[in-house]
Amino acid sequence: MHRLIAAICLCTLTFTAPGQPAAGGQRAERAWVMQSNVYTNMLLDVQLAHSPEQGSQQGVAKFDDRITDPTRADELIARREFEAALLKIKAASARETDKKVQQDLDILQKAFNLQFRTEDYELQHEVPFINASAIIFQGLRVLLDDQVAAQRRPAAMIRLRKYAGVESGYQPFTELLKQREIEQIAKPGVIFPSKEELQTDLGRNSNYIEGIAALFKKYQLTGWEPAYGKLKQQLLDYDAWVKAGGVRTQLDAAITVGGLPKFTVSFGVTECEPGEELATILRRADDALLQAKHEGRDRVVLHDATGETAVAPTGGREGIISFLEDDYEGDFQQVD
Repeated sequence: MHRLIAAICLCTLTFTAPGQPAAGGQRAERAWVMQSNVYTNMLLDVQLAHSPEQGSQQGVAKFDDRITDPTRADELIARREFEAALLKIKAASARETDKKVQQDLDILQKAFNLQFRTEDYELQHEVPFINASAIIFQGLRVLLDDQVAAQRRPAAMIRLRKYAGVESGYQPFTELLKQREIEQIAKPGVIFPSKEELQTDLGRNSNYIEGIAALFKKYQLTGWEPAYGKLKQQLLDYDAWVKAGGVRTQLDAAITVGGLPKFTVSFGVTECEPGEELATILRRADDALLQAKHEGRDRVVLHDATGETAVAPTGGREGIISFLEDDYEGDFQQVD
């Protein structure tokens, strides 16, 4: 729904189109613009209520301690509220006698109808990449800014706690985003984001994450560190899920849709010594694989050169590679 504000802004621009009114007509010119803005604000109120970070950006302080609810349930509520407002606007358009106001109401309805169709199509056919780090950074920066009054900035603390899910009644923002992604992934025939898009966006996220801490330090707010610590880990985990865990979810969704049985994945990993015979190495890797299966499957077991189980690496594929690289100080070579 975030892009709906673009439709509102488009129509607002038509209300304030440049031009020099004739002498004596300035008051009448202002009157129709003000009337058009009344209708526009009906939609803008809905938009900002469901995207409070945008409300903060517009300078409306009542939104400063609120955050967006990214669930599909909230999106449906917002759609119903928009549609109710548009019905009122449609009825008003039929009664409106000022042609300029009537024209703007027509533009407003057409813009929203087009946006609704676009969103409905995307909902059925696309899996978006929702960049949690970028969203949260922007949501906090609209409050932690030199142009924002100092008395409004402490609300960023509440917003931070809500993003991290440590405020009563709130779940971690990243968990809600995962739910949305999984809902979309489960649909048949959906289009996924490109690898290049993910790599580009994820590559910027360390700057966003560290930038959040820098903002709180710059404006000398206190007590933000515990919530930030939780949020930072959540954002890192979310990005790791996008890169790795999301792939597994895609497989599970495809299997469910296709009516195929679930499967598990187990790996046996071993080190090798110079001069060892291949058969010995493979036997040790096979033993590690059998251990992985016996211990519950969906896991990786690592055996060292003596056949003993090494420290179990965590963090999926990246965790295993990091473990081996650290242990062997650069002698490890990754083979894909």
